[in-house]
Amino acid sequence: MLKKFFIVFLAFICLLSTGVINKTPIFKNYSKNYELYLGQSSSNAQIVHASEKTFLFAQEIFGESFKCEKNEFNLQDFFDSYNARLIKIERVGETVSYYAYSPKIKYRAHIFGQVVNLHVAVDKQVTVGSPLIYGSF
Repeated sequence: MLKKFFIVFLAFICLLSTGVINKTPIFKNYSKNYELYLGQSSSNAQIVHASEKTFLFAQEIFGESFKCEKNEFNLQDFFDSYNARLIKIERVGETVSYYAYSPKIKYRAHIFGQVVNLHVAVDKQVTVGSPLIYGSF
């Protein structure tokens, strides 16, 4: 009886650890602090600040973002690391937004008649979001 319990317990721990290990922020190589978009959709998004540790326990994540300084960010290297294809460039005031699609990212939005899942806004700093940036940049 104890042996069966131990085997079931080990199987449960293996399944749990696999789920936790595979749940990592998509931008973990670029920042240690993130904003998570929680909820069912962008219209009711709750934007919360999180670290990699708190990310593990977040529920209903439908997007992520981070911010960094312009001198710490190379747009082409970033797009290359995600195999991203540029879809559109848009300028609003001093901010330049780049919209792209990456097959490596699970989040999706439909804009400009296409699927987009990376949004990079460059102004005094860089804000990166997936599928789009919600809130302010």
